[in-house]
Order: sequence, then structure tokens, then C-alpha cells
Amino acid sequence: MSRRLGVLVALLAFAGACVGPARTDAAYEDKASETASSIVSAARTVLLAARVGGDDGFAPTITVTVADAEADAASARDAFVSIQPPSATSDDLRAALIPDVQRAVEIIELVRIAARRADTARLGEIAAPLRAIADRLDRFPAGYR
Repeated sequence: MSRRLGVLVALLAFAGACVGPARTDAAYEDKASETASSIVSAARTVLLAARVGGDDGFAPTITVTVADAEADAASARDAFVSIQPPSATSDDLRAALIPDVQRAVEIIELVRIAARRADTARLGEIAAPLRAIADRLDRFPAGYR
């Protein structure tokens, strides 16, 4: 009996981790907007950390701050890409959003690597593309239509 209970618990945990489709285009757009907001927040945090880290050299603090922002951005990206778009319109929205989201996560990762290497002089340069990405995502979804 305990084996069946274990299998049931495992199945319930797996089912809870799966994300199904958004039922409407509006619901999908809301999820996309939430993702864009999360990425903007992480990107602006990293831009600020890069500026402070580049000026003052607080590498350990900057590293933790950037690593946390990276985890938040990656989590937002992963949650969004797991959602099934409900229509072709939502497919277009997804195709427009994903590249900026993915690029932001990649840049944040590069900033974290540089901060861990105490290469604080280059943090601002590495993080610079996040400004344009955050500006585009801040206008989401209006800027994508």
C-alpha cells in the first residue's frame, strides 16, 4: 500500500509542475506581460548593480545581487515558455517576446560570471544591452504589435 501512495504522490507532484495552455489570448497576454515585467525588474537590478559594482568594486555583494536577478529572470522565462499558446495570435506574441527574454537572461548570466571573477570594471559594458531590452519589454505588449 505504501508503494501505491508513493506513486500517487509522485504523479500528483509531476502533474502540479506541468503547465497547461492559457485558455484565451487575453490570459496568455497577461502571462506574457507578467513575464516581461519580471525580466524588466531583473534587468534593471543588474544594470544598477553593474553601475555600483563598476564604481566601488563590491564584487561579493554584486555577485549575490546579480545571481538572484538571474534566478528570477530564468524562472520567469521558464514559466512562460512552458505555457501552451491558445492561438496563432498568441504564437506571434510568444515569438516576439521570447528572444528578448532569452537574451536578457544570457546577458545577466554574463554579468554574474564577470562579477564572480571580480571583473567589476567591465560590468557596465557587459550589462549595457539590458537597457534597450528592458525599455522594449517595459512597453510590452504595445511595443510588440
